[in-house]
Amino acid sequence: MEIHILGPLEASEDGQSLDLGPPKQRALLALLVLHRNEVVSADRLIDELWAGRPPAAAGKSVQVYVSQLRKTLGADAIESRAGGYRLNLAADVDRFDRLAEEGRDLLHRGEPRRAAEVLREALSPWRGPPLADVAYESFAQSEIARLEEVRLSTLEERIDADLAGGREGELVPELQRLVRDNPLRERLRAQLMLALYRTGRQAEALEAYRDARRILKDELGLEPSRELEQLEQAILRQDEALGAAVRPRLLPAARPAYAFGVAAFLAVIAAAAVAVGLTRGGGRVSVAPESLAVVDPATNRIVGDIHLHSIPNSVAVGGGSVWVTSTEDRTLFRVDPKQRTIVKAIALPGAPANVAFGAGAVWLPYLIRATGGQDPFAGDGAVLRVDPRYGYSQKTVATDEGFSNTYDDAIAATRKDVWVVDPP
Repeated sequence: MEIHILGPLEASEDGQSLDLGPPKQRALLALLVLHRNEVVSADRLIDELWAGRPPAAAGKSVQVYVSQLRKTLGADAIESRAGGYRLNLAADVDRFDRLAEEGRDLLHRGEPRRAAEVLREALSPWRGPPLADVAYESFAQSEIARLEEVRLSTLEERIDADLAGGREGELVPELQRLVRDNPLRERLRAQLMLALYRTGRQAEALEAYRDARRILKDELGLEPSRELEQLEQAILRQDEALGAAVRPRLLPAARPAYAFGVAAFLAVIAAAAVAVGLTRGGGRVSVAPESLAVVDPATNRIVGDIHLHSIPNSVAVGGGSVWVTSTEDRTLFRVDPKQRTIVKAIALPGAPANVAFGAGAVWLPYLIRATGGQDPFAGDGAVLRVDPRYGYSQKTVATDEGFSNTYDDAIAATRKDVWVVDPP
């Protein structure tokens, strides 16, 4: 037997719905469900059910409600304990929470299609607003609000998984409906923009952003979030990092990933205040530690730097971004070369030897674990693939030996292949 709260309150056994009695009795069951596997005192039940103004016979009424529910749900369903009661039945929300967590883990591990399946299964028991028939009860308000938010967040994660699995064409109608129902939800708006862009509807994607900006301004007096603004700019420049898009034939081909407007390149400065033989404003300079320096090779000048808050050890360019690794805190930084800002910091499962971009992904050889000895970086190795669109691991390829963190060229990539060496 299971209690259902992801919709109107119900109890079922062998597929048959059970009669839970009058409204106050149903409210008592709902209260016990919200505190299942806990003892709820009779005094609290009385106070919650009658909103602090109980009739003289409230205690007797609670006893009658519990007795009737036991006849329906089973004698052991509600247990008497120390002046209170405890519900011993499972609820559909428990399975929802478990599957939602499993789906999130799969998504973070880079298994989007399996994640989408699990998240769909998690959402399948929802039959409407949670606890719909006791929504007027004050004790249910906060839990109803929490469940609604969790449901919507899980739905957004399922859409993320579908986008990662290449199902954007199927998502557009669903996202349009969700945006209409939740016009202030920027994550849904961003997902709609991305789905429209990838299906060759760039103008509609930009219109979705303008709608969001207008609604946020009118309703809240706010501008869109920085993330939404950055997505609009990425669509305008047809950033390769947004993933495959169906482009009209008359559009020019996308610029190479290394064409940043000016002839500049980025150099990793890992040592503290090292003089690099370059100039800033005419004089020889030192670059700040924990920084990524931007160098114009035409003038041999440093034209900017980006503080990473961590010592970098390698850098690569691809997908419209600059990718910087730090062995110190096992992080992959994604840098916008035009804005010269860190877009995302991605935690890695091991210390990266270096980084390469190619074959549509970011590739990093890294250490799975340390094995002791004099070299703290010695250990088993693997090659990690990171999806540049979403910033999570897609696949790990194990190797027999670890990679030395002092070797700067352990991996390289082309448009089709990835090349790895493991020097002695």
